[in-house]
Amino acid sequence: MSQIEPAHAAAILAMAAMFDNRKESEEKARALAFFLNRAASKRDLDPMRTFGLEDCRDAICNHYDRTGEFLTPSHLLDEVLRIRSKRISEHPPLVPPPGLDDAEERHWLAGATRRIGDGQTYDSDAPYELVHDAPRVRALLAAATPPAPDDAA
Repeated sequence: MSQIEPAHAAAILAMAAMFDNRKESEEKARALAFFLNRAASKRDLDPMRTFGLEDCRDAICNHYDRTGEFLTPSHLLDEVLRIRSKRISEHPPLVPPPGLDDAEERHWLAGATRRIGDGQTYDSDAPYELVHDAPRVRALLAAATPPAPDDAA
């Protein structure tokens, strides 16, 4: 997992400063990077994917849409986790690939759910879902295959 560097944290602080006129410093950037890396680690999340600049920007805007209260690192964390949770809850149901045992399926679902929180999406009509429906596969192939040229001509 990639760690948040102070420069990334400084960019987050600069966005917050546009709303609350906070004073930025290297020490504050290092402290925020430490806090966000630690928070992500406790939740088994990749810090850079969890606290990407777009999600942090949205979290800061959401915070100041609701309140004029000074944004703290814990406010930022809560709002980013809320954004991730919303993405996950609004995503169509996941269908794991066939042939996985229970442990593999749980592992696949956990990874897919984490990636959805990161902003990825999964097609609910994934190709592996067609394998168990041979008539449907044949029909799809027939529809996509051009007719053979007429040999009688």
